[in-house]
Amino acid sequence: MRKLIVGSQARQAGALTEYQLRRGYVRLHRDIYVPKGYSPDLMDVIDGAWLRSGRKGVVAGIAASALHGAAWVGDDITVELIWNSTRPPDGVIARAERLEPDEFTTLDCIAVTTAARTAYDLGRHLPRLEALVRLDALKRATAFVDAEVLELTRRHKGARGMRQLLELLPLVDGGAASPQETRLRLLYLDAGFPRPTTQVPVFEGRWKVVRRLDMGWEDLKVAYVRHSSGADGTVGSVRPGETAGGGRRPCWATQRACSWRQVHSRFVSITTAWAADPPAGVNCGDLELFRSSTSM
Repeated sequence: MRKLIVGSQARQAGALTEYQLRRGYVRLHRDIYVPKGYSPDLMDVIDGAWLRSGRKGVVAGIAASALHGAAWVGDDITVELIWNSTRPPDGVIARAERLEPDEFTTLDCIAVTTAARTAYDLGRHLPRLEALVRLDALKRATAFVDAEVLELTRRHKGARGMRQLLELLPLVDGGAASPQETRLRLLYLDAGFPRPTTQVPVFEGRWKVVRRLDMGWEDLKVAYVRHSSGADGTVGSVRPGETAGGGRRPCWATQRACSWRQVHSRFVSITTAWAADPPAGVNCGDLELFRSSTSM
C-alpha cells in the first residue's frame, strides 16, 4: 500500500486538513508527503519523483530497470525521468528526450519505459562499466530482445551515447549473478581473453549435471568460481572438498574429475592455469593470455 500522498489533492478531497498535513507528514518533494517516522523505500523514491512531475514524466534508466525487476538497485538512487523540466527537484534527473508511445508502459500505476527502451537508455547514459552491470541485471530480469533495442537505435539516429550502446549490447549476459561477475567478465574481454560463458554446467558422464559454475570457458575447461560469501562482491575460489554453500561434499574434486581447472580472479591465475597444462590444440600465446601485469 502506498504511503505517499499529494498534499494539494488530499486537502482538496477533504482527506486531510492543512494542520493534519503539517503535523503528521514530512515533505519528500514539493507537494509530495510521507508519514512522519516512515523511511521511504526504493518504490517510494521512484513514485515520489514521478508524482512530483505531476504524473507527466516517464521513469527511465536505473529506476526503470528496478521497476522491471532488476536487482542491485539501492534506495538512494537518483531517479531519471523523461520529462520536460528545466529545474527538476533534488534527486531527479529530467531528460527532455523523444519518446514514442510504444516505448513506455505502466507498472504499478507508474509510467515507465519498456524493457527495450530502458536498455537503450542505460547503455547510452551511464559510464561503460556501470552500463554493462545494469544491462546484465535488466537482461536477467526481463530477457529483453536485442533486436528491439537495435530498432530504437535506428529510430533515434544521432542520439548521444549510441556508440557505447552498440559496443555493449553484444556483451550483455543475463547469466551474470552479481555486479562483480560483470566487472570481471568485462575486464577479461578488455584484456583480450576469449568471451567466457556464465552459469556453465559441469557434467559427470553425458547427462548428469553436478554443478553450475559462475563463469568459465567451456571449450577450454577453465572456470572462475567465487566464494559463496561473494554476494557482497568478494571473489575467490571454492576450496577443494567444499561446496559453494560451504558443505563438505567434494565439489571441486568432482569438477576436477570432469577435467575442469579452477582459477582465482587474477589474470595471472588464469594464464598460469592454461600455461601449466594447456588444453589440446590451444596455443596460449596466440590467445594473448599472458597479461599477468593486470589483476583485479
